[in-house]
Amino acid sequence: MPVDDVLIRRTTYREYMARWLEGVEHVPERVLQRIEQRSAEIEARMLPGDELWEWDPGGWDQLRGTSGLAILRNGEVVEYWVEWKS
Repeated sequence: MPVDDVLIRRTTYREYMARWLEGVEHVPERVLQRIEQRSAEIEARMLPGDELWEWDPGGWDQLRGTSGLAILRNGEVVEYWVEWKS
C-alpha cells in the first residue's frame, strides 16, 4: 500500500494518541508513560525539518482497518509503520 496516497494530517505522537483515546474516561498512568516514551523514540528518529503524518486508508467498518504514522522528509515518506489495526 503506498502510504503517500492515504496521508490525512500532520500530527505529533501525542496528538495522534489523544484522538484515539478521545472519550476514554481514565487512561492508566502506565499508558500515559508509554505514550511519552514512544513520542521521544519517534522524535529521536526525526531530523530537523521532518514532519510526522498520520495515514489511514479506512476499512474500519469491514474489520480491515489500519492506521499509522509516517515520517516525511522533504515531502517524501522515508519511514512508516502501523500503530492500530482492526
